Amino acid sequence: MQGGHYKPSWQRDTEVFVVSALILYLQLVLIRWIGTEIRIFAYLGNLILVACFFGTGLGCYRSALPVSLTRLGIYLLLLTGLVANPLHLESLNLRNLIDWLAGFEDSPMWGMFIAPQQSRVVVALGVVGGLLYLIIFMFVPIGQVLGRALSEHPHTIQAYSVNIIGSLSGIWLFAVMSWCRATPVEWFGLLAILAIVLAYVTGHRNWWFVVALGIIVCFVWIGQSSGVRTIWSPYQKLEVRHPVLADSLKQEALDGAIYTIAANGTGYQLILNLADDFLRTHPRLYNLDQARLSHYNLAFQFKPRIHRLLILGAGAGNNAAAALRHGVEEIDCVEVDSEIYALGKELHPERPYNSPRVHMHVTDARAFLKSATGSYDMIWFALLDAQPGSSYSNRQLDHYMYTLQSLKEAQRLLTQDGILLVNLASRRKWISERLYGILQQVFDRPPMSFLLEFNGASEYGPPGELTLVTGNGAPT
Repeated sequence: MQGGHYKPSWQRDTEVFVVSALILYLQLVLIRWIGTEIRIFAYLGNLILVACFFGTGLGCYRSALPVSLTRLGIYLLLLTGLVANPLHLESLNLRNLIDWLAGFEDSPMWGMFIAPQQSRVVVALGVVGGLLYLIIFMFVPIGQVLGRALSEHPHTIQAYSVNIIGSLSGIWLFAVMSWCRATPVEWFGLLAILAIVLAYVTGHRNWWFVVALGIIVCFVWIGQSSGVRTIWSPYQKLEVRHPVLADSLKQEALDGAIYTIAANGTGYQLILNLADDFLRTHPRLYNLDQARLSHYNLAFQFKPRIHRLLILGAGAGNNAAAALRHGVEEIDCVEVDSEIYALGKELHPERPYNSPRVHMHVTDARAFLKSATGSYDMIWFALLDAQPGSSYSNRQLDHYMYTLQSLKEAQRLLTQDGILLVNLASRRKWISERLYGILQQVFDRPPMSFLLEFNGASEYGPPGELTLVTGNGAPT
């Protein structure tokens, strides 16, 4: 039993601390990494958490049995091999799970409208089950270590206190890594170090375990997307590209004028050049009348003279650029993701974030509404929903920003004739109707609503976005 009860108390404390930190750190790594790389788990993040806790609990229950950390290495190696897909084989690309599961009633939240195929659904469910199996049983060995260290510790209350401290340390360790914009390679590199430290303090000497950890880090590194600028912000994985167009002439003209930003593998934002001079110099590519109907430009038809504007969810700067073009004197921009703001400041061709009329606030939009003072002529909820078309994840902003309390806070900040404008990406009719009803309740009048389509074109902004307009003054 490798020392059993003969280990001194400090050594037991060390074991409990290291294994507790490792368990919580590994849980957070898997929840964020798998949820990013396999989109279905972005909506089922709690499923990974349950699997992690179940495996840990099962390990604690079996703590009297021999411990094999090699099993942790093998299961984690298999999992990273499947998710990272280091050989970049399309047949093993688990991102396709979202396609295979399309056709269910909830599939519109994934942006999929593909007829279901029974064989694909069965395979997809089997793959999901296999991933959960690997997650559960990779936690069993470290759960055994934890259970044994706690049960053999001479001071029970001290042991559980160290367990809590170690767990909090694992959480904060991952939080610091995220805050430092660390990549999955660095996450797994630190994970390998923690696992090796655990093997050392528990007396498990196994070189195969170390080799497996090294291969795991290599798998994650090789599996990264090549040729794509990738940034891991504290919130999400961002990939920046030029859009690929069939028309080579159009492609050449738009390079440097349009960028796409994908978040966690999903189309998320565009960086657009809608400056009048640029549109006029490319008459073959742009229709000026359509450009005026872009939801970025159309917003200012409801209130042409705006002294002070608040943009919530300012993103990479399209809304701020439109406000500058329309002569707004003072623009407060709120964006929670500092990396998206940095991309806008670097790449946006109109350079809106360099203007002295634009004041940037990198913070949470709801927190800003609570602390803001003064009055705004217009408040613009600029496509704040994090995953378009969904309200099923507890991380969706329609649970947080598009609420009665939040909209009342926005109303408090409006001038007597101020306008509230909301852009929403929703593939669910009831989500739009719910927001419509809340706005009607807050302002005691039904909001104006409309939907614009540009035949799938994205040069003027994301097509098919719902716009709701209301306020203290009736919009015209």
